[in-house]
Amino acid sequence: DANKIGLSISLLSLTWFLPGLYGKLFAGYIGDNVGLVNVLRIVLAGEVAATLVFLFGVEETLKERRPMDWSAVKRNIVGVMKPRGDLRDVYLLSILDRFSWAMNRGILVAMLYEALGLSLLQIGILFTVATATTTLVLIPIGNLVDRYGSPVFLRASVILSIASFAGYALFRSFLVLIVLQVFRGLAMGLWDPSYNSFIAKAVPEGERGSLYGSINGLRGLIVFPAPLIGAYLFEGFGIRGTFA
Repeated sequence: DANKIGLSISLLSLTWFLPGLYGKLFAGYIGDNVGLVNVLRIVLAGEVAATLVFLFGVEETLKERRPMDWSAVKRNIVGVMKPRGDLRDVYLLSILDRFSWAMNRGILVAMLYEALGLSLLQIGILFTVATATTTLVLIPIGNLVDRYGSPVFLRASVILSIASFAGYALFRSFLVLIVLQVFRGLAMGLWDPSYNSFIAKAVPEGERGSLYGSINGLRGLIVFPAPLIGAYLFEGFGIRGTFA
């Protein structure tokens, strides 16, 4: 149902965020008490199980199946470097948002561990707070997106992201970090249903895959050095340098 895309995206995202309610706490506890290698072993086992479920249990939902058009594939690859002019603001918003998150997401655990001296269990608590917040708001936000549209929620997500990044640069208290993780969780909960709903409604159903590919491809090309830049800033200027 085209009128319930926001809710559908929220439900899909919920399947990812729900395990985060216990997974990160569990990982932090295991890492502190048994070692990080064992955490990685558990993650590997989970990924293998997920791959098997996908290979043998997931059915195609595309209603209209078409033969592979290799010329279209070539056009899409070339089209990555030629974003749609009528959606240039969406491209820009997506790239800037992903770039800022990519600069810190991959090294946030290391920054909290090294710069602030938090234990892995404390870090697990922080990430669990963000995930719990996202889980709680996904369904309501999905309904609101379907009712009022996406732009206002995209703006709110960006504002909350800025607030959380500024907070990490300014504060060191564990209680304040918990509040910042609530902001971070709200930002993620607002972004997923509103962004994906906007993209899904921007073009006809048959063009959604191409548009997602175009945006994600261009975003990937531009954003890929972001984690390296974030790590360089952290090494040179500390946690404030990364988030400033």
